[in-house]
Amino acid sequence: MSLDGLTGGITAKWLDPINEGNGERQIIIDKKASSEQLKAIETILSGEDTEETTTIKWAINAMTSTHHKMLYKSVKVEGDIPGRNVQVVVDGVFEVVAEPTKNQVTGEVHRVRIDNPNGFEFTIFDMASETTKTVGRDISLPNNEQTHSHICEIHRNNSGVIKNSPLC
Repeated sequence: MSLDGLTGGITAKWLDPINEGNGERQIIIDKKASSEQLKAIETILSGEDTEETTTIKWAINAMTSTHHKMLYKSVKVEGDIPGRNVQVVVDGVFEVVAEPTKNQVTGEVHRVRIDNPNGFEFTIFDMASETTKTVGRDISLPNNEQTHSHICEIHRNNSGVIKNSPLC
């Protein structure tokens, strides 16, 4: 079964450090997906298809005790990963806009990368400045204007990040 052209994501929130658990999460899956595709994407996003502790999806699921009802919505994703410009919109739920970080002195675009060769979430990413606006749904994320974001392309399987991929 192909999942080509479909999108999905998770909103999650913790009031205390993530490793203490007790967070809340909500899975959002593209409304264009068939019932078979919905189940496959839900399995991936909930970390149910991965070995324990090998993906961020598994960690999010393990560290959240409140799982809100899954949403089936139109998910718009537009972006230029190398340019660090990304927009994700889920109507009636949230809008995320990320842009390159800027040098605090000159205001010029400032590229910062983090290399984490043994990471389970990613191996390399570009930092960005992100603003997230949530709209009247189960998870509210206030005060998220020009906060940290990271942008990367990840290739993973049920054992985690594929380390030999040139994009990871």
